[in-house]
Amino acid sequence: MRFLSALLIATFVVIAPQSHAQDQALVTITVGQQTFAFDARPRMSQVYQVADIPAGTYWPATRLVSATKQQQIRTEQSELVTDLLSMSAYYRDFGEYQVAESIRQLAAQVRTWPLVGAETIGVTLVEERSDMQPGYSYERPSFYTSVADTSRAIKHNPLLPAGQYQFFYPPSSNTAIPWRVVGLTQSGNVQVQPYDAKLSVRSALQQQQAFSRYPQLASVALIDLTGQITDIPVAYYNNTNQVAPYGAIMLIEIPQAWLIDRYQGMNERLRALVRYWNPTS
Repeated sequence: MRFLSALLIATFVVIAPQSHAQDQALVTITVGQQTFAFDARPRMSQVYQVADIPAGTYWPATRLVSATKQQQIRTEQSELVTDLLSMSAYYRDFGEYQVAESIRQLAAQVRTWPLVGAETIGVTLVEERSDMQPGYSYERPSFYTSVADTSRAIKHNPLLPAGQYQFFYPPSSNTAIPWRVVGLTQSGNVQVQPYDAKLSVRSALQQQQAFSRYPQLASVALIDLTGQITDIPVAYYNNTNQVAPYGAIMLIEIPQAWLIDRYQGMNERLRALVRYWNPTS
């Protein structure tokens, strides 16, 4: 924690919306009903300090959202909806009405996805191991950090670029946090599964009756709260019993047979967008 004493401390003020100070600030961050203006680029530790984030905050569900990233995500969301509707029209013109309707429903659902332009501000340690090989670990970027993390190492305490931000955090009461797993299907359905620490991804899909609708389903894309995407085998003959973590999104992708040349990148675009799902929506 002593390394913080060597950091350049940015001056901040609490400002009213649309004030002159806000116009002159290098960085502004809105937390709840308050906006904080910094005349120099702050680190996340300074944001946590001045905003007085509750100690009981569930940090994996927090998000630092920039105005720039938010606009980018909204644009990508709108463009994807447009292209999905074009894909639906293509199949309708060729008489593939069931496929066309599924894609149309998916487009309608993507339009309502609760996405936020979250910035990568943390680092998460990932541990990999198997019964056959020794384990290993590595670090990867994450959508969240915490007060404790920022005091441990500079890599958990980034210097924020100039811009406008909002910081979202869940209620401190555990009873108010949406403990759940969200399932998204290729036809646009959204199903919420209550979180259970013993529930595997396959079991969650079974409870959502995914296999009755998609009997050939072999894998899903699992998006966790760090923003990491992992392909999880879920077929009965290749089930890894991977646990469905709290707040995860399980994405059943568009079948490859539907992805003709002009639409080959649809699943990649769905994956890229769903990472920005708001955990507390």
